[in-house]
Amino acid sequence: MPKSDTDARTDAACTTAGIYRSDCADQERVTLAVGDGFPKCPSCRKAVGWNLVVAT
Repeated sequence: MPKSDTDARTDAACTTAGIYRSDCADQERVTLAVGDGFPKCPSCRKAVGWNLVVAT
């Protein structure tokens, strides 16, 4: 379960639109809208945690 609405895991639905950074070593960034699903890391292709960097 996410710690807050700005922390999520792969396959969860986004509840706050913005730019998120993966918590893996790659620290990839993705831009998501409300309702989008959090992806796997584009680099390592693993399920990861995502942390909100900038809300839009």
